[in-house]
Amino acid sequence: MSNNTNTQFDALFYKVATNLFSLEYLEEVQSFYPKYLGKDDFDEIKFECENLISAIYFMNGMSDRSLEIDLDILKKHPIEDLRYRTVILRASKTSAELGKTEDVVPYAVRYLKDQENDFFGKLPLLAWYIEFYPNGEEGSFINFEQTLATIKSSMGATINPTLSFLDRVTFLYEEFLRANKDSSTFKFAYVKATKKQKDKLLEEYLRTETLAFFRTEIINTIKTSESINGD
Repeated sequence: MSNNTNTQFDALFYKVATNLFSLEYLEEVQSFYPKYLGKDDFDEIKFECENLISAIYFMNGMSDRSLEIDLDILKKHPIEDLRYRTVILRASKTSAELGKTEDVVPYAVRYLKDQENDFFGKLPLLAWYIEFYPNGEEGSFINFEQTLATIKSSMGATINPTLSFLDRVTFLYEEFLRANKDSSTFKFAYVKATKKQKDKLLEEYLRTETLAFFRTEIINTIKTSESINGD
């Protein structure tokens, strides 16, 4: 995609997002990409627009239309695309709501088995998978053991290895949700705190957070912020 087109689409996306994905922008997004037909970046622009159209439908409770678009995207685009996570997670939610998980599960399974390390996408999807397919593939979860091991390692989590596969997934997902919430709470408080309060908040957070990934993420975020602000 050309830099000029990137700028144009970014402006459109920003307008849609800051207006809470209102349906009033649907026609503008739909009419954005056809004018690039025949150009080298047409496929990329079309993907960006289709993804945004699906998001508009999703945010407005129109799950059937969102799922229809996402299934088409999942058929055509490779797992390696960084945006695949957004699409598959959105499709998992809408398919569950509509009782159409069987339409999404082949793409979910393929994504879960992929070697790419992406626990932010794979753990929620794995939790979705065991909810609707508690017997796994042909009564076994053996094909997902490596995925779960990679997720556990990436999170820096400690877990009882004697637990069942379902219990291990549930435990890790609950820990992920808890840590994500605590991280957001910490960041909000840290920004508003005085220097003395910040030191105390950070010490307490690092002492109590059990997941190594989130501790490291917080430290790196603070370092980056201090570097930019010259603190």
